[in-house]
Amino acid sequence: MKKILKNVLLFSALIGSVNCLALPAAAIDVATANTSVMADAADVVYSGTCGAEGDNITWTYNESESTMTFSGTGSMEKYYLYPWDKDGYNDPNVIPEWMNDSRISSYHAKHVVFEEGITEINKINNSFFGDVNSACDVTVPESATSFDATNVSIKLTLYGLDGSWFYGEFGIRENASQEYVSIGTAKNPLYPASGTCTSGATWTFDYRTRELHISGSTMRTDEMPKLPCSKYIFEKDFIPPENKFYEKSDLNTFVMSMTIRSLGEGRKIYCYPNSPFAKEYEKIIATTDDDGSYADSFYCNYLPDDTGICGDVNLDGKVNLLDSVLLAKAVNGSVTVNDMQKKNMDCDGSGEIDIDDVTTLMQFLVHVVDSLPVK
Repeated sequence: MKKILKNVLLFSALIGSVNCLALPAAAIDVATANTSVMADAADVVYSGTCGAEGDNITWTYNESESTMTFSGTGSMEKYYLYPWDKDGYNDPNVIPEWMNDSRISSYHAKHVVFEEGITEINKINNSFFGDVNSACDVTVPESATSFDATNVSIKLTLYGLDGSWFYGEFGIRENASQEYVSIGTAKNPLYPASGTCTSGATWTFDYRTRELHISGSTMRTDEMPKLPCSKYIFEKDFIPPENKFYEKSDLNTFVMSMTIRSLGEGRKIYCYPNSPFAKEYEKIIATTDDDGSYADSFYCNYLPDDTGICGDVNLDGKVNLLDSVLLAKAVNGSVTVNDMQKKNMDCDGSGEIDIDDVTTLMQFLVHVVDSLPVK
């Protein structure tokens, strides 16, 4: 019995060896070809044209990377969501070409890239990404001068170059569904990062914080750079031009116009205590406080300055009776003060602003105490 079983096993092994050795070359080629097809299928790339002038712009969809890339120069074809949403476009296509391309079984782009050279992207919609997406990222070049994503319902991460047209339109917005991410600085920025005025002042612009820092000698109002800034920061060494708001006035025209201008533009003004700009600004405030007119139209924020003087409540660089009067008003709540003033008001060093600070300041003024804050 054992001998019979042994022969059966040997026979089976022999048949298997023969089958392996006798496998037709064609069958091997078919198997190899199938493997090759599967490998190529994972890296399929489709393409077509979508330019406003025909073939001036090409689209390329890499299925394995879920990436749609637009290359070329000039304007994209104009698309819209529905036939009644034409926005004045002349005979546009309802759906982009790649959505009707029979070669693409399932369009699902997670990344959409518009390459340098494309100018007018115009209106985009969910068809640029595939309706199954919930989020996608879009890269927009420096050359772009139009981009409309109002018809996109998914969350977009917008990659662009600081200083470009696209930065000015989307890099400064606060939009929960569209986040701007910087990928560098434009080679020829529409919004430069620095400059010098004819009058002599210099300025720098921070793309991320949107702060415009102004320093040096004088500057005219018409020399203010037109930038999408949220803050004007006048440095300690900035000197406002010497001109008066009106002939018999002691108010500075430049500082007056900047404070009014910032209110209308929704921008904030910052300066340092005791700086030339701050001193001119405080003259304006003193005038509005006297007659009560336009008091809400003028507002400036003071930046922290380590050279603050304890007891100098009105920030004029001196400690005198005027400071004690202002401190008393601040304690009883009849006037509003800024952070720098609050720092200088803590005359007794307690960390709290109260009537004891008023008493301590008066003692300093009549030489009962020799220094502030009292240790």
